[in-house]
Amino acid sequence: MKLTNSQLKSLIKEELENFDYNDSMWRSWVKFVGRNPEHRELLLLLWDAMTTGASLREITSMAEEGLGYAPSRGEFGMRMPDVGSEEEYLFSILAGIKFHARKIKPGVEYPTSEDLVAELEARAEKRKAAAAERAKNPPLPRRKLPYGGGSRYRPWDRST
Repeated sequence: MKLTNSQLKSLIKEELENFDYNDSMWRSWVKFVGRNPEHRELLLLLWDAMTTGASLREITSMAEEGLGYAPSRGEFGMRMPDVGSEEEYLFSILAGIKFHARKIKPGVEYPTSEDLVAELEARAEKRKAAAAERAKNPPLPRRKLPYGGGSRYRPWDRST
């Protein structure tokens, strides 16, 4: 069955209406917190601030202070803080925080930080169970082929 462009557009529009944006936003934040366990407490605090309606400027300043990356006043104006080689890493965390803060819609009910902790623990348990399952059934060792590998006309296991 062939679809016309108008039928395809209507199907896409229908699916977009059924798409739960809040759920995808929540899953994205859970993954973000899971990838940055050393800043977990700060990210939980920021999630509560984002869902209660704090402005992007407030969230950014809280994140910069929590990461230790807030610019300070020097002799000749503003200067960047000294963070060593972690500069790019901290900027990527800050960019992720800003990205998620911009996506939060006011007036929408989001899960709390306690739900976030429960979800992270559930995912950790799931990973442990999967690792135990893999350990029970290890993959077979690969066969060691002799040097050369042969060719299409002379496979490696046949002599010349």
